[in-house]
Amino acid sequence: MARVTPNLQGSSTHGTDMSGTALSQIESFATFGCNVPITNPKTPDLITQQTVPPGIQLKEFVRKFFSSKLKMPDGSEVEIWAFEDPLEKDSSKRFQFPSAPIVVGEGDLVHNKLESSKNSHTIHHHGIEPTSMNDGVGHTSFEVTGSYTYQWQATDTGTFFYHCHKNTVLHAEMGMYGMLIILPQDHQRPDGKLNAFAPISGNVPVDIVDNTSFKTPDDLRCYDVEADWVPDEMDPRWHSLNHNAGLCGEDAGLNNFNPIHFLVSGVPYYQQGPQQGQPFATDPKNLELVDVTAKLGETVLVRFVHAGYTVLTIDVPTNLEVVVIEDTGRQLGGKRSPYSAPFRIPINPVIPAPLPLTPARRSTALVRAKTPGRYEFKLTFYHWITGKPLGIAIPTITFI
Repeated sequence: MARVTPNLQGSSTHGTDMSGTALSQIESFATFGCNVPITNPKTPDLITQQTVPPGIQLKEFVRKFFSSKLKMPDGSEVEIWAFEDPLEKDSSKRFQFPSAPIVVGEGDLVHNKLESSKNSHTIHHHGIEPTSMNDGVGHTSFEVTGSYTYQWQATDTGTFFYHCHKNTVLHAEMGMYGMLIILPQDHQRPDGKLNAFAPISGNVPVDIVDNTSFKTPDDLRCYDVEADWVPDEMDPRWHSLNHNAGLCGEDAGLNNFNPIHFLVSGVPYYQQGPQQGQPFATDPKNLELVDVTAKLGETVLVRFVHAGYTVLTIDVPTNLEVVVIEDTGRQLGGKRSPYSAPFRIPINPVIPAPLPLTPARRSTALVRAKTPGRYEFKLTFYHWITGKPLGIAIPTITFI
């Protein structure tokens, strides 16, 4: 894979003024907390379509702040913030929550231009390792009030996400996040199927070979249908707070999180009555995000990205074959983590062990069925301190 080598002296040779950023200041509560520099510098060493090195594709995105209202099953409306995709002509995809996914290939050079539109924001590409100027962490660089183009290279395949890192706890809760997926170079297969990763570096674990139809390293990366499930929860009180609440050390109650709404991929779920755990969605396009259909014999790839602050467990049906192949942006048994290995769930069909997810954790699984049917995945949200169960959501996979 071709790599872009940054010019370490780019800030001087390209005329980027670093004096207005936290990178040039003595670290203190003021520069690391509420008085973070707000500026719109030029991107150091910015590569264009005319200067991109041979063998590398430049993928360009734009994200712009927008706000909206999300209707909940109890009839209330909660304000959300998200990132608009100005390059998308379909308004249903341009203004969506979670924000439009960023999908690139391994080795691609990525430009993601932030247009703040209102107040100041950043974009942090979570799990990616760019330079400090392009990391989107305002405390160690700057916040954007106009526009800035973040530049980085996609060096590792996997499931990541992007979010605002200005007053992070609040802005992420408000909804300023989206999925980030890096695909392998051989993502498109000649047989029409898709690859999520390169083959694992070792053999398929014996437990998987003996108890599932996944027999080869190729089986542990190949799929037909994809489901992207992003669990989240909302505390309405937080959604009424000021843009900078708690940023300068005042007590805004950000340690008091009591969500009453529970969602998957932007779809709220009923929490009371006979419909408890079922999706509250009237738009078929929204239902397609959480209720996935595949043919019997096909493999479904499910990407979980925990975008909330609760502790989450995922109970999977015991009569499905479910093999976890990725954890938090790393392929299990892959070239970057050969010490790990894929594993199947449930490990014990008699006493199922749910898959746990903590905030910002990602997990990807391959799913197969032996018989047709509608299979429910029960997501249970637990309070981050007390461990008390707060809500449930039940997305489904139907094999026909």
